[in-house]
Amino acid sequence: MTGLSGTQVSSWDELVTYLRAKHAIEDRDGGGIRVRVGDAPEPIDLRPIDVLGAPWLEIVGGLAKQLRHVAPAPILARNFVLPIGITGMLDGVLMVRQLLPLQDLQLAAVDQVLGFLAQAIIEAQTR
Repeated sequence: MTGLSGTQVSSWDELVTYLRAKHAIEDRDGGGIRVRVGDAPEPIDLRPIDVLGAPWLEIVGGLAKQLRHVAPAPILARNFVLPIGITGMLDGVLMVRQLLPLQDLQLAAVDQVLGFLAQAIIEAQTR
């Protein structure tokens, strides 16, 4: 890491240290963390994963738990225009998932994804 005031990290531990300085964080079973971002009513989950032998970061945020009020066609169509990630269903919850390589990970990219997800969660919960 280039330091906590630096611009990038190269490991999960460095990323967690950076995020702990900015957000409320809970440790999760399995090595991940749950991050509270801004005014978002739901936390965002982060965890390190392996993709073809390389370390990656998985970021997942839940948007809607009761999908009977949400039409599926607009959700699927948004996958083509989302600025990050892709939407999908997990245990009846509409989720957005983004993967980023951990090697030389730009902190601005992490902040951008977390900010987008927090805003999307707020908007989804107020509709």
